[in-house]
Amino acid sequence: MGFVLDAIIREDIFIGPETVSVDFLTDSFDISKAESDFSVQLTYDNGSAVNVNLYLEVSSDNVNFSEITGSGQNISDASGSHIWDIQGSGAVFARVKIEVIAGSIDLQKIEYTGKRRH
Repeated sequence: MGFVLDAIIREDIFIGPETVSVDFLTDSFDISKAESDFSVQLTYDNGSAVNVNLYLEVSSDNVNFSEITGSGQNISDASGSHIWDIQGSGAVFARVKIEVIAGSIDLQKIEYTGKRRH
């Protein structure tokens, strides 16, 4: 009987609230502990005239980051959440980039969840 692959890695990357009205970048976080798939979820509210792009970036050396192809998402709602569901990344580090075109949001939380056997 094998070990169960389960979502047992949970880490708060950011806990707000913080009003984001200019470009915002989280600190990098280690995604190497996940054996397989992982997700990053972002929640926000109290938006005003929202025109914001969200990106997930990854790196192998924690210095040079690149956007995950297709990770860009434009949001225009005053509140909501976004999730990146990543399958089998070979990267070691990740971070979230928020590009503000117009308006602002109150960033509430960014959470990383990964899977590994236990």
